Amino acid sequence: KTDSVDVVIQLEEQVIDLEVLDQGQGFNLDEVDTTAHMGLNSMRERAYSVGGLLEIDTAPAEGTRIHAVIPLDGKVERRRHER
Repeated sequence: KTDSVDVVIQLEEQVIDLEVLDQGQGFNLDEVDTTAHMGLNSMRERAYSVGGLLEIDTAPAEGTRIHAVIPLDGKVERRRHER
């Protein structure tokens, strides 16, 4: 649970750069049962289906950061955006 969420949307070099940050409880991404909770996979698949990327950074007691890069022209240069 969190009291606030920050959302940043920017248009950069023909891509939409979206970042969602919270200071909530976070979670262990490796322990998520993706067969029971399809939301994270669904977000990633939707980003990939339009040539984009999705990163999820989270840890227990450290909040969550979701970063999506969606191209306006069909494909993101992965070397620039993936970490």
